[in-house]
Amino acid sequence: MLKYRGHLYCATTSKLQELWNYLQMTPEQIGAEYARKDPHEFVAWLVETGIEVPPNAKDNPVGFVDSSLDQVAPAVLVQYYDSDAAAEIPYLNVPSFEALSDPELIQNQWLIHFTDNAEEIQEYGFVYGVADLWDAAWTNETEDVSKTEGYNYAFAVKDFLHDQSAAWQVYGKEAVLFRADGIRVWHIGDDEHQVIFWGRDAADMVVLQPDPTIPGWVALSEYDDEPFYSAEAMTAVVQWVVQNFDNEDDE
Repeated sequence: MLKYRGHLYCATTSKLQELWNYLQMTPEQIGAEYARKDPHEFVAWLVETGIEVPPNAKDNPVGFVDSSLDQVAPAVLVQYYDSDAAAEIPYLNVPSFEALSDPELIQNQWLIHFTDNAEEIQEYGFVYGVADLWDAAWTNETEDVSKTEGYNYAFAVKDFLHDQSAAWQVYGKEAVLFRADGIRVWHIGDDEHQVIFWGRDAADMVVLQPDPTIPGWVALSEYDDEPFYSAEAMTAVVQWVVQNFDNEDDE
C-alpha cells in the first residue's frame, strides 16, 4: 500500500490567480506596467511624444507614476505599450506577460521538475522561487530565486511522456514527481511548454533518481528508505507512479 499521499493547500492558490490575471492583462494594463517598471523612461517618452505632463513629473518621474498614472489616458498607455521605448528591455528582463504565451490553468495535475537536489526538495519543499510577477518567466536567472519562496517551473507529465526528443535533463540529473495546480504556458525563451506553479503548493512528492546498481531509474517516497519501484526507462517509472499512486494496494 502506498501511504505517502499529501494534500494541496487549495484548489487554486491566490498566488496562482495573481499570475493568471497578470498574463491576461489588456494593452492598457501592460502599458501601465511598463510605465511602473521604468518611470523615467515613461516620462521621457511622454515629453518626447508631445504629451503634456505636470511640471513636477520631469523632476520626479517615480512620484508622478506612483500618484498620477491612473490619470493618464488609456489610449496613451496603449500607445506607450506599442512604442519602441517600452520594447527596449534587456532579454532577461522581458516580463512574464511577454515571455509566456497561451496560458492554460491546470488543477491537481502530475508534474515533473528536474533538479540536482531531488531529496532536499522532497524533504523541505520548493523553498525558493521568484515572487515578482514581472520576473516570473526567469526562475533560473534572477537573484530573487535564492531569497524567497515563489514561482517555480516543471513539465506536465503528459508533455514529458509525449515529447521524448526534448532535452529534459539539461535542468538536472534527478527529478521530483508531484501534484500541484499550475499554469501551462509556452515559454518563448526555452521554446517549449512548461508549467509554472507556486512552490509550496507542490504535494505528493516522489523522488526519481538513477538506479545506483543497474542502468535505470528508481522511485523513492519520503517515508521509505528503499525504492518502491524501478525500471530501465524513466518514462516507465513515471507512468507507474501516476497510475498507481492512489491505489490502496500494490498491483
